[in-house]
Amino acid sequence: MKKVSIVCSLVIVGLLFNCSKKSESPTFKKSDFVGVWEENDSKDSDGCTSIIKFDDKKFYEGEKCPSNGQTFDSGTTYTYDNKNTINVSDIIPIKIVILSLNSTTLKIEESYLTYKATVVYTKL
Repeated sequence: MKKVSIVCSLVIVGLLFNCSKKSESPTFKKSDFVGVWEENDSKDSDGCTSIIKFDDKKFYEGEKCPSNGQTFDSGTTYTYDNKNTINVSDIIPIKIVILSLNSTTLKIEESYLTYKATVVYTKL
């Protein structure tokens, strides 16, 4: 009976350890998201699309249009937690959580004030 109790305890500990590993948020390197990203399905009537850009220190919002190429705002400083969260220090602070990221696609959850949305971008 004692052996069954020990085995059951080991199985439970193993399951708890395995579950805690799965619940961890993914971690990304800053160099993976630095660049220009075009929002999927954001084309307006003029053919312009929403774009964002990250460099080492600033976050930029802008648009890409057939008539004048890419234009961006002046940029805002951001901090990165070296895991998955970007905090943009704007007039209204913006929190960006990277949900998934690969060489061509960036999926984020952005939130500020009461607004929260999941947005998918393609790397330009």
